Amino acid sequence: MAFDAPFSWFKQNASQLGGVNQNMVVSWPARIKDKGGLREQFVHVIDVVPTILEAAGIRAPEMVDGIKQAPIEGTSFAYTFDAKDAKAPSRHRTQYFEMFGQWALYHDGWFLSTKVNRAPWEVFGAANPDPLNGQVLELFDLNTDFSQSENVAAKYPQKVKELKEMFIAEAKKYQVFPLDASVAARLIAPRPNITAGRTEFVYTRPMVGLPQGDSPMLLNASYTITADIEVPQGGAEGMILTSGGASPATASTCSRASRCSCGTWSISSA
Repeated sequence: MAFDAPFSWFKQNASQLGGVNQNMVVSWPARIKDKGGLREQFVHVIDVVPTILEAAGIRAPEMVDGIKQAPIEGTSFAYTFDAKDAKAPSRHRTQYFEMFGQWALYHDGWFLSTKVNRAPWEVFGAANPDPLNGQVLELFDLNTDFSQSENVAAKYPQKVKELKEMFIAEAKKYQVFPLDASVAARLIAPRPNITAGRTEFVYTRPMVGLPQGDSPMLLNASYTITADIEVPQGGAEGMILTSGGASPATASTCSRASRCSCGTWSISSA
């Protein structure tokens, strides 16, 4: 949280600039001559791809491998590259934010946000049953208050109403509903998996990683893993297979191996 100063809060808090704001440096010596220049236009991460496409002179594809593509959202910020446009009005005018039932809406310098009612480390307990309406709403004018420090919701109630309606419209457009403020329950809930129903998997070559949604589900299940490997004359050591990630709830490692009579290596869960 100290790292995010002067903004308040941090990750998971989608209604606070400390949770959604990040610095970015853009370098393109052949094109951007205003070295060290500062830009304050509103930019969102979804603007990066449109910017790269414009810089490369490439149109977004309408079809890929015979599949019609959804439009790329976002607004190129290449218009900010020249020094003469350093103060140009922001072209990305509206953007919603939402995570675990906390939400916000940016529009033309105004920032409507829900007051934080759950710290990121508070993942258990009853969730807000109505994340859309059961909130204390705050309003900030980022044009004069860039650090979101003065709540002016009481001063501009009509603006609060207007921006909330705009958030609802954006949330419907981008499939944000239904809002869900639960945390732990969502983290452990089973997700759609293309491996569902399969009981045997064969991998014929080494791979760096396999997304969880494409991987066999090994938790709470009996399983056997067999690997055919070649051990050099001088011996070898290292990981044969690992399953898991950064989350303690899903991390497990399979690295112990014992030589089978058939010449393969059977791996047991460590």
